Amino acid sequence: ESKEYCRKLRESGVNTIYMSFDGMTRKSDPWVEQHIRAVKNMRKANLATVLVPTVIKDVNLDELGDIINYAKENIDIIRGVNFQPVSFTGRITNTTAEDREGKRVDYATMIERIEEDLDGQIKKEDWYPVPFVHPISKLVENLKGERQVEFTAHPQCGGATYVFIENGELVPITRFLDVEGLMKLVDKLSVEGGMLKRAKIGISLMRNTSKYIDEEKAPEGLDIKSLVSRAIINGNYDSLGEFHNKSLFLGAMWFQDAWNLNLDRLDKCVIHYSTPEGVVPFCTYNGLNVGQEIRRKHSVPVEVWEKKTGRKLKDDLWGGGPIS
Repeated sequence: ESKEYCRKLRESGVNTIYMSFDGMTRKSDPWVEQHIRAVKNMRKANLATVLVPTVIKDVNLDELGDIINYAKENIDIIRGVNFQPVSFTGRITNTTAEDREGKRVDYATMIERIEEDLDGQIKKEDWYPVPFVHPISKLVENLKGERQVEFTAHPQCGGATYVFIENGELVPITRFLDVEGLMKLVDKLSVEGGMLKRAKIGISLMRNTSKYIDEEKAPEGLDIKSLVSRAIINGNYDSLGEFHNKSLFLGAMWFQDAWNLNLDRLDKCVIHYSTPEGVVPFCTYNGLNVGQEIRRKHSVPVEVWEKKTGRKLKDDLWGGGPIS
C-alpha cells in the first residue's frame, strides 16, 4: 500500500510483482481495495504486475471476465493475469467430497466460463497448452548455442493466450496470427545448421512471417511482424518485454492435489524442488504434502537452532546473509 515501498522495490531492480487478486468484490477478495490501491502505487513507481486469481467455483467463477476487464483497463501496468484453479492442499487439505465438488474448477471449465463472461471476445480455441511454444526454446537454443528453458509440461498443466486492445475490445492474437502455422516454421528453423544459420533463420522469419499475419484484422498501428520476429530471434528479456508491453498475457496453472493426481503430469513436470531427499515435482511436494514431511524431517525448532549456533534467528533474517 506504500508508494515509497513500491519505489524502493523498483530501485532495487524488481520490475514485476506477482500479486494475488481473487476478484472485484469483497466476497471473492476481502482485500480488493488494498489490491487496487497497490496497482495504483505500482503505476507511480513504474512497477509492473501480474494478477494471480485462485479460481474457486462458489467464490469467484462468475468474476473471471471482470478481472480480465480490470486488467484491460490498466494494461499500462498490468502485464497479465495468471489464473490458478483451486488445488486442495495446504490450508484446505482437510476437505469433504461435497466441499470439493462445490469448489473444484478444472482448466477447461475455466476457459469456457471466460468465453461466456466476455461474450466470445476470447474463445476457448484461443488458448494453447504450455508445450505449444517449445519450438521457440529450441530455436533460441540453436541460435545461441546454449541450453534454454524448455516448456515441456503436460498439456493439462495449463495454457495461455495473448490479447491486444482495439477500440476497447479484447483481440486475441489468434484472430490475426496463424500461430500454428508460425510454430511449424519455427520448429523447422530450430534444426537449421551451417555457419550462416543465424542469417538464414533471420531472413526466413522476416520473409515468411507475413504469410501467417492477417493485417486487416490486426490492431491498428501494431507491427506484429517485427514484434514476433525480434522476440523469436533475440530470445532475450528486452525483446520479449517489448512484446509484453503491447499485449496482455492470460494464463492458467492448474496444480494437482491428492484427489486429481495424474502420474503422466508428474512425469512431465517442469517445476521442481531440490531437497535433501532428491528432486521433487511441484505437485508432489505441495499437492501430496511431501514437502511438509521433508521440512519436518530436516527442520529443528528455533530455540534448538539458536542454542546450537549461539545466534538469534531474527538477526540472520534481517542481516541479509544466508541462514545456516
